[in-house]
Amino acid sequence: GRVSARAIVPRTSAAAAAETIIIAARVFRHTPAIKSITTADGRSTSAVPRSGSQRINATGPAVIASAPSRCFASGPPVFSVKDAAAPAKDRYIAFLRERAPFPEDFAALRMAVDCSNGTAGLIAREIFGENAIYLNETPDGEFPGHSPNPLLPEARRQLRETILEKHLDCGVIFDGDADRAMFLDGEGNFIQPDFLIPFVAGECAKPGDRVICDVRTSRAAIERIRADGFRPVMGKVGHANAKVLLREVDGVAGGELAGHYYFRDFFWWRQQNSNL
Repeated sequence: GRVSARAIVPRTSAAAAAETIIIAARVFRHTPAIKSITTADGRSTSAVPRSGSQRINATGPAVIASAPSRCFASGPPVFSVKDAAAPAKDRYIAFLRERAPFPEDFAALRMAVDCSNGTAGLIAREIFGENAIYLNETPDGEFPGHSPNPLLPEARRQLRETILEKHLDCGVIFDGDADRAMFLDGEGNFIQPDFLIPFVAGECAKPGDRVICDVRTSRAAIERIRADGFRPVMGKVGHANAKVLLREVDGVAGGELAGHYYFRDFFWWRQQNSNL
């Protein structure tokens, strides 16, 4: 049946956004509706922000623990396209497809993908397949569909209307350069990006690992990270600062309010591989 999940997951670079969507797909497939996150002091808060308040929710331990992790646990990924002369797009798609069996991840979902007339439109259909509903798929630097910033409510309006009209399970919206991915659940609710950091941690980290966040991250999200046995490390706002922090503290993953998500595997490990 329909899934009304109120928590899903978004790293910087388009690969980071794609990784987040893989995790998000498993959240929608493997969990019931997520109504709240219980903080360390026993308080339960709503997963959907109301009246400008910063709230998050997750009942019990990490809800996606039952889904097998596909995060890189032992080193850099191995790409299936070895020819460095191959077109960059082909190598990138091969990298994403090797990252996870996409048909398994997405086939069970009825979802809409809003490319925001940005670069996501160049590869979205090849990744998500023909079952998804695509919005603003054609790249256009004038962004005729809506603003390329999915943090703005008006930018998400078309996606929300599509989800409700078509009775979809969820929707994903990219920003203009496709390094940020944000989500709406089956009821059209926006999932505030920093609320998803605990779920990224639950998928990719082990107890004791460091998980980075920025100064705008909600208290409830930070408490949830600690409650699940991870060590949150707060840093300055901005993905340029976050990537430096990830190296400095040997963080495994993290995220920020802007919708960037960070995975160790896509930064210094990636730089060691000449195929991408």
